[in-house]
Amino acid sequence: MKEVEFPNWQEVLAKANLPDRRKRSYEITLRWYLNFCRRGRACVTVQSARDFVDWAAQTKKPQPWQLDQWKESLNWFFREAGQSPASADQDNELHDRVWLPSEQAKWPDWKRAFLTVVRRRHYSYRTEQSYLVWIERFARHVRRGDLEALGEEEIAAFLDLLALDGRLSASSQRQALNALVFLFREVFGKELGDFSDYRRAKVRTHLPVWLTREELRQLFDQLLEPWKLMALLMYGGGLRLMEILRLRVKDLDLEQEIITVRGGKGDKDRWVPLAHSVVV
Repeated sequence: MKEVEFPNWQEVLAKANLPDRRKRSYEITLRWYLNFCRRGRACVTVQSARDFVDWAAQTKKPQPWQLDQWKESLNWFFREAGQSPASADQDNELHDRVWLPSEQAKWPDWKRAFLTVVRRRHYSYRTEQSYLVWIERFARHVRRGDLEALGEEEIAAFLDLLALDGRLSASSQRQALNALVFLFREVFGKELGDFSDYRRAKVRTHLPVWLTREELRQLFDQLLEPWKLMALLMYGGGLRLMEILRLRVKDLDLEQEIITVRGGKGDKDRWVPLAHSVVV
C-alpha cells in the first residue's frame, strides 16, 4: 500500500469550502493522526488511518459522534490527497522507507502481528528493533514459523542456549527474555507458565573506570564543533544520543537556563539545567 504524500494539506484545508468550526476539528484530528504515524514510524496510508481509529477508539473511549468526526476528517484528507500529486523527487526520497506490499507478503504472521502491536503502543524504535532481533533469533533456533504454538519449554531451551553456547551477558539474556515475554503475552495473548529454571548468564563484575576533570577537558578539546557541544551536553546533562539529535531551538530556555528534553526514555519529557550541561 503506497504512502500518501500531502505536504500542503493545511493550505488546502484553509481554502476548503467548509465551516470554520469543522476546519478546526479536521486540523486537530489530522495533526493527531500524523503524530500517531510519526511516533509509531508508520507510513501515511489508509491502513495506518484504520489502525489510528482503532487505537483512538480503544484508548479515548469516544462518543459515537466523535468517532464519526474523526473518520470524516481522515476521509477528507485521503480524498483531497488524491488530487494533490507528489513530485518525482518526493517519491524517490520516500522509496527507501516505504514498505512495499511484496516485501510485507514475505513476512511471517508473527512479525506482522508483533510490529502492529509494538507500534500501536508507541514503543521506541530502538526497543522495537532490539526485540525484533531476539524474536527472529528465537525463530531461527526453533526452525518454525508458527511461534504461537510454542511455549515455556522452547523459551527456556533458547535462554539456556544463550547462556551456555552464546556466552551472553546477563543483561542481554534479560533483554531476550523480555522480547519473548512481550511476544507471547502482548501479541499472542498467551499466558506463560513457570520456566524460571533456565540457566542464568553469569553477571560480570568490573571495576569502574573514570577520567579526571583534566583528562575530560583534554578529551573535549580534541573535538570540533558542533560535536564538542553535543558531547558536553551528553556528558554534563545526561542526555541520550537521540535526545541530542531531536533538540530544537525552542527547547532552550536561556532565561531560566533550562533544556527541555521532549519524548525521552519512556516517551516522557524532562528538564535539564543548562549550566550543568556544558561545564566540565
